[in-house]
Amino acid sequence: MNNRGSNSNLLVTGATGLSGSIVVREFAKQNIPIRILVRSSEKARRLKRNINVEIFEGNMLSPDTLQTALNGVTKVLLISSAIKWWRLRKRL
Repeated sequence: MNNRGSNSNLLVTGATGLSGSIVVREFAKQNIPIRILVRSSEKARRLKRNINVEIFEGNMLSPDTLQTALNGVTKVLLISSAIKWWRLRKRL
């Protein structure tokens, strides 16, 4: 579901969550091109119905899935939940 050749230089993580979706919609209202990093492209499709975003599927815990989404990006908003990361870290 990766899109290439964009002029988006802003990547938002956590875009399918409550806070992230609000931020993404606000950028869309201002006609700011963005790309979103999601774990589930299926959830992202619901968001994309209403706004124009580039969707990149990946996982913050798997760095090898991030390179394509980060190509050409100059700004990143990390809105994804830290709770899951914190729980995972406690198990390690």
